[in-house]
Amino acid sequence: MTRSTKESICQAAVPLFAQQGYERTTIEDIAVAAGTAKGTIFYHFGTKRELFIYTVRLGLSKWLRTLENITAGTGPFIEKLSAVIDSHLTFVNEEQDLVRLILSEGPELRWRQEVKVLHEEFTTLMHELLNQGKVEGVVNADLDVHVTTHTLFGAIMILALDSLILEEGIDWKSTGANLKQLLLTGITGG
Repeated sequence: MTRSTKESICQAAVPLFAQQGYERTTIEDIAVAAGTAKGTIFYHFGTKRELFIYTVRLGLSKWLRTLENITAGTGPFIEKLSAVIDSHLTFVNEEQDLVRLILSEGPELRWRQEVKVLHEEFTTLMHELLNQGKVEGVVNADLDVHVTTHTLFGAIMILALDSLILEEGIDWKSTGANLKQLLLTGITGG
């Protein structure tokens, strides 16, 4: 299956936005990288802002669908949580430009609402999963799922910050295994 024109434009835009920043990236830069005309970009998106928001949503939505499939699947809590952590680490490692873009531009007030909506989806999925762990008796009934969700997300995103923004060169395989052990032990008390 071939990618749509919109997806091709987004794929070309991500590294430009990540490396140059939103303000310095022009539609012309994106058109050249995508091998298309500026008019084609404006036809599909209307404005650079719409392109930026669509690009972030597209990338994060794919990751959220993966998490949704994991949490909705059958299987015990521990296997699902392990798969969620692996998926999050894989996303951060494989989508470095998108993650760099989110870390650098996401906190900006102008994008906050869009990022918040996607983060709420993640939070809802994690709350459901952690509540499954409580039902199974694997997660302490007193554990605050909200704090645990943010701790899980935060731990992985701090690794991303260290690796992608501060360029500390993380070995994702061993770091991921250590982080997973730490998080699973902390969440399950085992």
